[in-house]
Amino acid sequence: MASDPQNDRLFSHILWAIGAGILVGLFFGETIRPLGIVATGFIRLLQVNVLPYLLGSLIISLGSRGASEMRLLARYGIGLLLFVWGLTLLLVVASPLAFPAFSGAPVFGLEEPPPTIDWLDLYIPANLFHALANNLIPAVVLFGILAGVALGQMTGDKKATLLHSLAAFNEAMARVSRMILRLTPYGLFAIAAVTAGELHFEDVLRLQLWFHFYAGGTLLITLWVLPSLVARLTDVSYGRFIGAMRGAIITAAAAGDALVVLPLIAESAKTLLSERGASPEDADRTVSVAVPLLYNFPHVGKILSLAFLPFAAWYSGSSLGLQQVLLLVTTGPLSLFGSINAAMPFMLDLLHLPADLFELFSISSILNSRFGAMTSAAHIAALGVVIAAAMMGAIRISPRHLLRYLLVTVALMGVFVIGTRAIFSWVLPPAPSGLSTLSSFALRPPLVAASVVSATTPSQKPEAGRRLQEIKDRGVLRVGYFDDAVPWTFVNASGTLVGYDIEAAHRLAGQLGVRLEFVPTHRASTEPSVALTDGRIDILMTGFTATVSRAERMELSHSYSSEHVGFLVRDFDRRRFDTLASLNADQDIVIAVPPVEGAIEAVQSMLPRAQTRNYLSVEEALADSSVTAMLTTLERAYYWSRVYPEFTAIRPQEVKAATIVVYALPYGELDFRNLVDLWIETRQANGESEDAYNYWVRGRALIARSPRWSVLANVLGWR
Repeated sequence: MASDPQNDRLFSHILWAIGAGILVGLFFGETIRPLGIVATGFIRLLQVNVLPYLLGSLIISLGSRGASEMRLLARYGIGLLLFVWGLTLLLVVASPLAFPAFSGAPVFGLEEPPPTIDWLDLYIPANLFHALANNLIPAVVLFGILAGVALGQMTGDKKATLLHSLAAFNEAMARVSRMILRLTPYGLFAIAAVTAGELHFEDVLRLQLWFHFYAGGTLLITLWVLPSLVARLTDVSYGRFIGAMRGAIITAAAAGDALVVLPLIAESAKTLLSERGASPEDADRTVSVAVPLLYNFPHVGKILSLAFLPFAAWYSGSSLGLQQVLLLVTTGPLSLFGSINAAMPFMLDLLHLPADLFELFSISSILNSRFGAMTSAAHIAALGVVIAAAMMGAIRISPRHLLRYLLVTVALMGVFVIGTRAIFSWVLPPAPSGLSTLSSFALRPPLVAASVVSATTPSQKPEAGRRLQEIKDRGVLRVGYFDDAVPWTFVNASGTLVGYDIEAAHRLAGQLGVRLEFVPTHRASTEPSVALTDGRIDILMTGFTATVSRAERMELSHSYSSEHVGFLVRDFDRRRFDTLASLNADQDIVIAVPPVEGAIEAVQSMLPRAQTRNYLSVEEALADSSVTAMLTTLERAYYWSRVYPEFTAIRPQEVKAATIVVYALPYGELDFRNLVDLWIETRQANGESEDAYNYWVRGRALIARSPRWSVLANVLGWR
C-alpha cells in the first residue's frame, strides 16, 4: 500500500525543523537559551491529552471485552515481553566484549543521594486526582484496569451509555492529538536549537564509549529487532511499519519521553491493522488495551541501560563475575519497573560496583534519554501491533522464519559488539585515574607553584617572640603541609602542590611581601609542634584540626572553616554505615583512625565493639583489606572517593559531630598569630575565603564548564 502523502510531508517538515534547529543552536550557542520556553511549552502541550486518553482507553477497552480475550492478552503479552527482553539482555551480557582493555577511570561530579520511591503511592490510586495531578502513570493504569474490569462485568443500558460516552471522549482526545501534531515541526525546531546550543561535548567525550554503545544498541533494536519481529509475526511489512511509526518515534526521541506520543502510536497501529483487513472496531478495541498497558512495563531501552553495569565495572578497572552476571539478568529487569534513577544505584550496590559511577550514568542520560525514548516508542508500537493482531487471531508463527530472524539478530549484535571494541581500541585516549581525577584543580592566576624544600633543621634556633620579624628579615615564609590532606593540601598527579591552604599561603605571603617555601611535615602527634619550634616551618597550613591538647603545644589561629565527621568505606559496605545501630551489632569492625587527639575516644563512644588502628598515611589505610572504614571528614572522604572510586564518603544518621580547621603557629608567637587572625577575618569579610571554599572544598573545579562553542561567539567574535 502506498504511503500517506500527508504523513510523508509532515515527516519531511520534522526533519527540516530538526536540522534547522541544530544549525541555529550551533550558530547562537548559549544565547539561544530563551527559546527553551518554546521547547518546554511544546513538550507540555504534548502531554495535555495523554493521561485522559490513557485512562479512557483502558476503561472502554477492558469494559467491552470478555475474560477469554483478557487471557489471550496476558498470554501473548507476557510471552512477547520475555522474548524481546531476552534478546536485549543478550546484548547486555555481551557488552563487556565491546570494551577495550582499560585499567580504570575517574568519577566526575558531586555526589547526590539517589531518589527514593514511594511504591504504594506509585502503584495504588488511593486518590485518582492526586495520581493524575502528579503524573503517577502506574496508579492511573491500575485505576483504569479496575474500572474497566468492573465495567466489563456490567450489563444493560447503563453500560452501553457509559461506553458510548467514553468512546466519544476518546475520539475528542484523538482529535486533540492531530491538532497538536500540526505544531510538531515548530516544537522540534525549538528543542533541537536549545539542545545544540547548550550541550557541552566534554561530557560526551568522557563517556563516549558508553554513549556509543547505548546509542548503537538502541538504533539496532529500533531499526531491526522490533520492526523485523512485527514483519515475522504479522502481515505488516518492515517498511510499512517504519513508515507509519517514524513520526511518533522521532517525536519521542526529540521530546525525551514516549508517553507524549502514546495517542499517535495507537492511531498509527489502528491504521496498520485496518489496512490488513481488520475492522475499525476490532482494531480500536485491541490496540486501545495493548498500547496503554505496554507503557507500564520496562521497555527494551530500559533493559539495555543495564549494560551500564558492565561498563561501570570496566570503568573502575574490574569486571563482572558469573554470579554478578546472573544477578544482572534476573534482578535487573525487575528493578526497572520503578524509576531507573532508583534502580541503577540499587544494582550498583548489589553487584558491589562503585556507587559514585551513578553520576556518570546521570551525565550520559542527557543524550541517552533521547535514544531510550526512541526505543520505548518503537517497543510500544511493535508489541502493540503484534499483541493486537494476536487478539484478533491475525498472528502467524513460522519456526523457520523465527530461527532465521534470531540468527540474523545475533549476527548483527556480534558485528556491533566487535566493531565497537575495534573502533575504541584505536581511538579511545587513556583516561585519568587516581590523583589524575583531580587534575582540574590548579592554582588560579596570578598564583604560580612554589618551591618545596626538604625538612631540614635550621642551624640556629629562632628567637622566641620574634618569628614574624624573622620572616620579614629573611624574605621567606616557610609553610608546613601534609601531602595527602585533600582538598586542603595535596600533591597532584603531575607533582604540583595544590589545595585550599596552598592558595591561601600564596595570598598570605603576598600580604607580607615575602616569598614562599613549602616544607612537607609528618602527621605524628608531636612532629608539627617540633617543626614549628625549631624553625623548619613558620606556620602549618594543611587543614589542621583544632584540639585542646594541640592548643597547649602550639598557637592556633581563628577557625577559617569546619568539617563534618564521617567515614570512608567501601561502596558495597556503605549501607551498613547508614546508622550506628546496625554497626554496633557487628563485632568485626576495624576503624582506621588518624593521629588526632580524641579520635580513638570518639570512635569508641560511637562504636564500642569496634577495633581501632592508627594510620599516618591515607593510602596505607585504604590498602589494608582488614580495615572496614577510615575515620575522617566528609569533605576529605569525598575527594578520596574520587581518587579511589571503590570507596565512598558516608555519615551515619546519628553522627552530628563537626571539627574546625585552623592554622598552627609556634607557641608564644602572639604577634604572628594576631596577624594571621586578622588576615583570616579579612578574607572572610571580602568573600575571598568563600570563593576559595567553593572552588577547592565544594568542588566547583570539578564541575566548571567553559562557555559553549558557537559560531556567533567563537567565529564572529560577538559576545
